[in-house]
Amino acid sequence: MLKKRVKLFGVYIDDVDMDVATALAKTSLHGGRARVFFTPNFEMLAEARRSREIRELLNSSSVNLCDGTGVKLVAKFVGKTLENRVAGIDFGERLLALAEKEGARVFLLGGEKGVAKKAKRELSKKHPELNICGAHHGYFCESENDGICDMINKSGADILIVCRGFPQQERFVVENRENLKNIKVFACLGGALDVWSGDIARAPEGVRKLNCEWLWRIANEPRRAKRFLSSLPLLFYAICNYDEKTGI
Repeated sequence: MLKKRVKLFGVYIDDVDMDVATALAKTSLHGGRARVFFTPNFEMLAEARRSREIRELLNSSSVNLCDGTGVKLVAKFVGKTLENRVAGIDFGERLLALAEKEGARVFLLGGEKGVAKKAKRELSKKHPELNICGAHHGYFCESENDGICDMINKSGADILIVCRGFPQQERFVVENRENLKNIKVFACLGGALDVWSGDIARAPEGVRKLNCEWLWRIANEPRRAKRFLSSLPLLFYAICNYDEKTGI
């Protein structure tokens, strides 16, 4: 079903649309192999360009969705084409709708203390038939991983949504997926829980249609500005020195 993959700075991006991504998740829920969904964006590619460990981490997923317009632009600058964009939070909302329809159980992991539980309450209002079987904050250390995995396993979750920020969320999934054998779909979705909880407002639909959601987020979350701006020179250098043979 994954017909096209584009390699950008050592990271494989799957050029699939929302319907295909959702279908892959549904296949996993219905007995197919478990799948891990990552959502690489502009900043993550900048990190991947200078870190082999980050490239290997991102390439350990089953599917890397093109999360942002910036990724499509980078592809264009190095002579490649990405036709589709699937924003992580939009994919998350599709996953929740799928879980509600299929009777799958969802565990929410991430955010500051109280955010995941607040998101659970708000999502339950929007999706009354959705079974959110557990919620836990994302501020825990590696020594607590076994206990967190035990909690998730006991919840009976089929879908695990992890929102701990990059690269902590991806590392957690990669390092612990073998201990989470009941999970059929893993999805790393960055700040989705902050939006679902109502703590952070998502950009209006008009802004999203203009592909300017990144600008809205920077304006409303100033801490992102520093990360974004520091990525620009790295990506400019990477684009100018892109090696077609290695894809880095």
